[in-house]
Amino acid sequence: MAQTAQDDPALRERFERDVLPLLPSLYGAALRLTRNPADAEDLVQETYLRAFRGFAGFQEGTNLKAWLYRILTNSFINIYRKKQREPQTVEGPDDA
Repeated sequence: MAQTAQDDPALRERFERDVLPLLPSLYGAALRLTRNPADAEDLVQETYLRAFRGFAGFQEGTNLKAWLYRILTNSFINIYRKKQREPQTVEGPDDA
């Protein structure tokens, strides 16, 4: 069975110690991508969740910040693509 940060207290502690200080810089990058504070917060939350789930596979000693930024970028791309597939609705003057 694969080990996860959720199952291993030491791994969870290392995740919190190493990742939490990087959240403000991740938020800044997310804000530049989304140009919307609420969307940036959602993107950082999604990044944090994906990083937490995959942290057991992260090799200590490699570039954590680059790994997190890649997750952030991939999450943004996935969300953007999903929004592009959704039908666009236009409200007319009678709909408001």
